[in-house]
Amino acid sequence: MQGQTIGGRYQILTQLAQGGFGTTFLAQDIQIPGNPQCVVKHFKPLSTDAYTLRKAKRLFNQEALTLETLGKHDQIPQLLAASCQQQRK
Repeated sequence: MQGQTIGGRYQILTQLAQGGFGTTFLAQDIQIPGNPQCVVKHFKPLSTDAYTLRKAKRLFNQEALTLETLGKHDQIPQLLAASCQQQRK
C-alpha cells in the first residue's frame, strides 16, 4: 500500500505493524498544510467468516470511539477520522 492515498487524504509512507485485525501504517495527511504525519489503521481481519467479521468490526469501531473519547494526550494517538472504505479487488 506504500504510496497509495486512502480516503483521498492519507498518503501511505510505510508499514508500522500487522496484527489479527489489520495493518497499521505511517502516513501523511495531504489535506492539511505541512502534510503532518499520522497513523492509519487498515481493517483487514485474517478470518472472513460472518461471526468473526461482525466481532472484528465491532472491536475496530470500539477502538475508534475510545480514541475519540480520550482526546489529546501525548501518549495516545489522536483520532483524526474513522471511515469504512470498501476495497476493490
